[in-house]
Amino acid sequence: MKAFLASYVGWVIFLFCFMFFGGSLLFDNRHFYAALLVVALVPAVITLLFYRQSEEIDRLKERIQRLEEQIGKEDD
Repeated sequence: MKAFLASYVGWVIFLFCFMFFGGSLLFDNRHFYAALLVVALVPAVITLLFYRQSEEIDRLKERIQRLEEQIGKEDD
């Protein structure tokens, strides 16, 4: 949850800057903040999925390395 909130806040700040410098023409000014928060959810979820996938790959690499070391010790 902590990683998701960090990602979400990052995307909200990024999108706020985008909207401030002309992107607000894409949305109605009455619902500026609501649109910003909803639109930020999509890239935040995608970022979180890639982050978790990267962590899992790192764990699997470490596991493979430990197994290869054990096999190397057994061969000696």
